[in-house]
Amino acid sequence: MSAQQEQRSATFRGQLARFFTHPATIVALIVILIVGMLVVRVLMVGSSRLERAVARIKATGEPLTFQELEALRPAVPDNQNMAPLISRHGTDIKNFRKSRMAGPLG
Repeated sequence: MSAQQEQRSATFRGQLARFFTHPATIVALIVILIVGMLVVRVLMVGSSRLERAVARIKATGEPLTFQELEALRPAVPDNQNMAPLISRHGTDIKNFRKSRMAGPLG
């Protein structure tokens, strides 16, 4: 390392030391540390509250997921359900629409 590089390095280390020992820098670092700790604490409390709420809801037997909701929904009898008819005759309807759109010459 040349003398000029050593002097630059020493100057940089001195500036860095002044930066980290400046009172405003120390206060800013302490504030950042406190805010970070508060965020972590809030997240921890929030997740534990959510877990307790989920446990309470499950204890009452209420559904929590879409699968649980679907399991509770009553099935529609076939004589009241239009889906089987549409499935059975859907291709006929599509073919009819295609033939109507093609015109009289096909």
